[in-house]
Amino acid sequence: MARDERARAIVVAIFLSLVFRNTMAAPIRAYAAPLWYVPDLFVLIGFGALTYVGARERVIPWLVFTGLFVLLIVYGVVNNPPLDVLMQGRQVAYVVLAAFAGIGVRHGNQLLARAIVVAAAVAIIGIYWDNFFKVPWSGAAFEGALRTAGVARDWSANGVRRLSGFGLASGDTSILISAGAIAMCGLTRNRLTIVSAIFAALAVHTVLLTTQKATAGWLMITLFAAFVTPLINFKREGFASAKFLRVLGMSGLIGCILVPILFSGVRFSELLSVQAPTLDQRMNDVWPVAMSYLLRFPQALLGYGLGAIGEVARVDDLVMIDNMFLFTALLVGIPLALLLFGFTLYAFWTAAIRDAVDYTALALATLLVLNGITANIIASGGVGSMFLGMSFGLLLRPTRRSAPARQRSRRSRGEASAMAEPR
Repeated sequence: MARDERARAIVVAIFLSLVFRNTMAAPIRAYAAPLWYVPDLFVLIGFGALTYVGARERVIPWLVFTGLFVLLIVYGVVNNPPLDVLMQGRQVAYVVLAAFAGIGVRHGNQLLARAIVVAAAVAIIGIYWDNFFKVPWSGAAFEGALRTAGVARDWSANGVRRLSGFGLASGDTSILISAGAIAMCGLTRNRLTIVSAIFAALAVHTVLLTTQKATAGWLMITLFAAFVTPLINFKREGFASAKFLRVLGMSGLIGCILVPILFSGVRFSELLSVQAPTLDQRMNDVWPVAMSYLLRFPQALLGYGLGAIGEVARVDDLVMIDNMFLFTALLVGIPLALLLFGFTLYAFWTAAIRDAVDYTALALATLLVLNGITANIIASGGVGSMFLGMSFGLLLRPTRRSAPARQRSRRSRGEASAMAEPR
């Protein structure tokens, strides 16, 4: 039992090291680039700890995850350059580790949620610093992983710097801040206090400053469901809005599948007489091309494998995908992608909301799948995929009583036994 507790604590600590690495990504890249890869070594340690405990205790979920991960790597190496497989396999490892970090959180334990709020607060400060003053590394030249251009591509687009605050890319920073705002909802049991309202307002404002307007919009909708629906039900706090979040999350998953199919080729700006060039780009340039590759055989059944799409794409047309389902289907094939999305729908529908941690996970998963309709949540930077893995790990965790509760239970049983003894 003690070994299991140590392994659980190690995995959660490694996940938090990844979160705070991305929170401070820009200064780390600018002044201490080798430190960027230290958490990756921690990930290897975490996998070692999970493998030891999983093999010793015959933990079926971990053995299944490990087997699928090995198959993904083998299939990727057969079809793609090993270095590209390594880079994308690292992101998949983040997701798996984050999921088991979530599964390991005990009932009532708020450490993870508090740490995410702190990370988001740091990112908010960084964005205001960058916008009202100027961060000292604003003109620094960033080098991508193993001398690739991935980081530089995120840092600047057509000569315009996209980075805001401490995050490596504005998409990562926006997800990090959004996760902190949602974690604050859970910590306050959805009670609309002065502190939670101010934090939510700052989160929305700073996400808008990162130019991620879609994320800001989904964040406002999620926060509205979290804070306002309890008031409509005449409740100042609690988890009454969970049913609305379930519907939103399930709608987001279905939207990830249907939106690229239904809206491919649509001129959104002309249709609604608005200026939405990025949506037009997705609907007319990105999604039609991605779907043309998706429908090729045998890739439609097996996918293109790790190292073939996203930031490490060997096909230029598959660098940008901007949809979570298309990315997943291109990676592992349509049948497995549909199976994964079906399992996720089941998790949304059946997950029990027992405490603030469960509620935070449901709200965060809802935000991420909604954002995944028009964003590369899994591929971009890794922050979105880490939080997605963590949130579903939290939703799928078994019911565990806290240590004090167990001690009280033992004490109660002991007192009952003492009272039952003849005097």
